[in-house]
This record gives sequence, structure tokens and C-alpha cells, in this order.
Amino acid sequence: MKKIILIFVLLCFYQISEAQTFQFQMFFEDAIGNKDTLTIGYDFNGTELIDSSFGEENIIGIPLDSTFDVRISDAFYHFGNATFHTKKQILPNLCAGGWFPIVAIDIKCENWPVVATWDNSLFYNECREGSVFTSINPGGWWDTGSPSDLYRAELTSLNQVTFMSNYDPFWEVNENYAYINSSNDTIPYFWMAFGDLSLITLGVENISADFKLYPNPVKDLLYIDTSAEFVKEVILVDMVGRRKNVEFKNGSIDLRSFKSGYYQVIINGNDGESKNMKVLKE
Repeated sequence: MKKIILIFVLLCFYQISEAQTFQFQMFFEDAIGNKDTLTIGYDFNGTELIDSSFGEENIIGIPLDSTFDVRISDAFYHFGNATFHTKKQILPNLCAGGWFPIVAIDIKCENWPVVATWDNSLFYNECREGSVFTSINPGGWWDTGSPSDLYRAELTSLNQVTFMSNYDPFWEVNENYAYINSSNDTIPYFWMAFGDLSLITLGVENISADFKLYPNPVKDLLYIDTSAEFVKEVILVDMVGRRKNVEFKNGSIDLRSFKSGYYQVIINGNDGESKNMKVLKE
């Protein structure tokens, strides 16, 4: 009986320790064989800054490799003006609350596509079975697009993904996908987020086939092909989750004052239904 109790206690301790601390490596390789590696994890004492106690080092003073360099940084949160670059970051414990620890990954690459590889068996755990690598900020939604062909790689289901840049040279640099650094390099962002299955099921109802928004892409007025009686409110959400109510007038909404980029148009109806669609503002 004592042995059974001891085994049970040890199993509980193992599960708790697994929930409190974890780290893994992501391996990156460009089209001509250049390689780089990041270490990402979470711990009860982790933060979203540089923690020397976990062996994290701020290497922002070291110039990027001119051909291929992969780093974690906070450039996205400072409009391209990063305060740190690192090859390792241990985030706050994801199981400590109902939120998803996220790192922004900057990739300087002259030879796309890039292949990212990881050990997917490490994600067979309730706390991290919804973890993803993506070109879309996980703070928003999953039914939008981005310049990259990478949508969302679920780290439990896959152990490798090949993807292109998150910067399209035919468009101006969009702050949601890339930034220009002090050396005038265009650096695309990608994202790694820890999460349980709720992370990959976030979203709202898809728009019905007979409900149309046009033109798409749009420069100024976006027309919504439905009756005014149906529309209770129209909300625009940008790629980082910022929401703004817009006026539905004469069958359209005015987007002239909005920045270029992808937006989610959410239309809440008087019948209680919600419709949504992705649009690109030129």
C-alpha cells in the first residue's frame, strides 16, 4: 500500500514539474544549408525579458549575419526598435494562468525558403498540445492571411515546416509582419506560442457564401452586400487584435483612414448571428 502511495506521489510531482518548466530547440536551415538554432521554454520564474539565471544573453550588440540569422527579439513590441536579441528565452509558466506565452522570432535570410524543425514528441502534454509556429500573431485569429505561405504549424502534429518570408517586396513594409532595422535590413517576424488546445480553436463563425464584401483588396470604401436591417454593428480587427467599431452607411464602411494590411471584418447582426471575412487594405 505504501508503495502505491509513493508511486502516486511521484507521478503527481512529475506532472507538476512538467507543468512548471519546459524547454525545447527549434532548428532553422535556409535554402543553401546555413543553419541556426533557438531555445524556447517556460518556467514558473520565467519572464518575457532577458533572464541571466536561465542562461539567456542579450546579443543585440552583435551584428546580424549578412546571410542567415534567427533571433528572438522584442522588436515587434517597440515598432522595430528592439531592446534585446537572444538565442534563448524562457517565458512565464503557461500553466499558471489562462493565457499563451509568445515569442517573436526575427529571421534575416537571403536564401528562402527556410526549414524549421523540432521534436514534436515533446509537445504530447496537456499544457502544450496546442503550441504553434506561425506567421500570424497568435493574439489575433487564425482565419486571416499573411505575406508568408506559412499559415500555422501545430508543433504536436508536425516536426518540420518549410516556409517563405513574411515580407512581400511588392508591398510596403507592414509592421504586423516585418520591420526595417537600423542597418536598413527588412526583417520578417514569425511567432512561436505555447498553448493548450484552446489556442488553436479560437475564432468566430465563417462568413456564409451568400454574404459578400467587395472590393477585396480595398483602397477606400468596402461595400457589404446585405440589408441595413441585418447589421447591428461592424467591427474591424487588425492583425494584433485591436478592435474598432466602424460606421455602416449607404451599404459600405470607409477604410480610407486605416493603415495598409489585413483586417478582419466582423458583422454582428440583429438576429444574434456573427459573420466575418478577411480583407486586405491597400
